Amino acid sequence: MARAVADAARTRTRLPDVRALVAAAVQGRRCPLDLLMGELRDGPVRGSASFRRALAEVADGVRSAAEADLHDLIRRAGLPAPIFNARLFAVAGTLLAVPDAYWPDAGVAAEVDWREWHLSP
Repeated sequence: MARAVADAARTRTRLPDVRALVAAAVQGRRCPLDLLMGELRDGPVRGSASFRRALAEVADGVRSAAEADLHDLIRRAGLPAPIFNARLFAVAGTLLAVPDAYWPDAGVAAEVDWREWHLSP
């Protein structure tokens, strides 16, 4: 599966398409990130720029194409880098939330409302 994802990613010309492909493979538990990283390392360099970027975003905690767009927006705005998909717990250990982006120093969380993700099984 990792080889198929890598090959497909290298043939895509649009970064959003590569992001969606990689996010679907990893989030759908069809292919672990480490196997995709191995395909990037061992495969051809030609056509791999978007694949490399999408894998770096997933490694940073980005889980969807919409979150990758948020990642870009944060970077372009010059904001400090957040923690993506941080698990936030109450004092008693109860899970409160897993926001798309979280800035612990400011206590600020951001959530991308992505209809396709929320309607998927």
